[in-house]
Amino acid sequence: DVVDSSIKYGGGDPENQQWLLLISDSIAGWEELETRLHPDDQAFHKIVAREKRNLVEIIQKKISTLESNRKR
Repeated sequence: DVVDSSIKYGGGDPENQQWLLLISDSIAGWEELETRLHPDDQAFHKIVAREKRNLVEIIQKKISTLESNRKR
C-alpha cells in the first residue's frame, strides 16, 4: 500500500510483481521447511529464522527504493 496498492490486485509494474512473487515463494519455502523440521533441531530452526529475517530486510530495502523513486 505504501508505494502502489494496485499490486495487491494484479496491477502495478510487472517487474515489481515478478520480484514480489519470487520473494513470496522464497518465504513460503522457508516456512514449509520450518514446519517439517523436528522441534529439537534448533540449529536448523535458527538458520530458517535467519533466512526469513534476511528476506524481510530485502523487502524493506526494496520498499525504500520504490518510495525514493516515486518521490522523484
